Amino acid sequence: MQRGIYAARDDADAREKVALAYDHYKRFDNIKGPRIVHGGMIAPLPRKQTLEELAENHLIGTSPELVDRLSVYAELGIDEVLAPCG
Repeated sequence: MQRGIYAARDDADAREKVALAYDHYKRFDNIKGPRIVHGGMIAPLPRKQTLEELAENHLIGTSPELVDRLSVYAELGIDEVLAPCG
């Protein structure tokens, strides 16, 4: 299984990293789409996926939260997680 993953220091750090990931994907959608650039920067596009949905699809949280969320995958028989660096 491949998921974005980040072990946050606390809840505020986790919220900040989810927001950064959301902004990244708004720009990534543009790279794969219309390729709009403003001032040399890839412009963010609106997303259909909400911030909350992105947070559910990524493993971003404190260590105890990550253990809980990973245990769900373990119960499903998933024993390897690919966590790309970026």
